[in-house]
Amino acid sequence: FHFYKPSFPLLPESLRIKSFSKLRTCNSITIAWLGTQERSKYCVYRKKIKENHMWKDVNSLSKCSGPEARHKSEKVLCKYFYDINLQKAVTTETIRELEAGTPYLFDVYLLGSSGIPVRYHSKVIKTRKKC
Repeated sequence: FHFYKPSFPLLPESLRIKSFSKLRTCNSITIAWLGTQERSKYCVYRKKIKENHMWKDVNSLSKCSGPEARHKSEKVLCKYFYDINLQKAVTTETIRELEAGTPYLFDVYLLGSSGIPVRYHSKVIKTRKKC
């Protein structure tokens, strides 16, 4: 007796990455994103961007490319999480060791049981100038 497993991963209600301005410092930022009711792996990537190249850097990432297309140095972390209660299926992560007054492009990829990566909407966040 086999359970039918969909070939596409369960998707969260929103693919937006949220940042908290009150938790933004000169060398760290805190982001949050929604998960699903299925235990999945989430990987966070960051890329330092030059302000005068911001749109070029943001648009240079193919919307269809997965984490395998990213440079290893851009990977921040991967973690597993889920919650049966969708209202609680949210996680936060503080990313440290950033440079002051610098914009970074953050991406989160959801890697579900299907093996098909789903990329959240990229988010540009600038660290504070002064500590």
